[in-house]
Amino acid sequence: MDLEKHLKKGLKNTILLTNGTNFSHGGDWTQVYSNTVLDKWNVGDFSSAEYTVTIELDKDTKAIVKLLVVASNNNASVTIYGKSSTVRSLVNITAEVNNSYVEIILNPKTVADTGCFASFAATYFRSHK
Repeated sequence: MDLEKHLKKGLKNTILLTNGTNFSHGGDWTQVYSNTVLDKWNVGDFSSAEYTVTIELDKDTKAIVKLLVVASNNNASVTIYGKSSTVRSLVNITAEVNNSYVEIILNPKTVADTGCFASFAATYFRSHK
């Protein structure tokens, strides 16, 4: 595949997609049980992240969640700004922080949702202090 045909340098050092190019994500799947860590990052390296989390219980029960996470050494905040599901919401999403890192935590909504699978894509924003 000739990437230069589909990607060009955009404004402010961004990547410009051309010719109808799209991305697809095929990340690793994690099975969700009580207090499952979906992702973890150092609060000295990053200050925030934007996530797209996909969750599947079976072929008919699926969900997608868009969320923002911001963290400092002592505090973390999660804002869910979009979600959609075929049947119902499958997980609760929280963040826990200590003095060095933040963890994105998933918990099944119900006992029946235990063992569902989750995958994510993230954009991380570097800390400047």
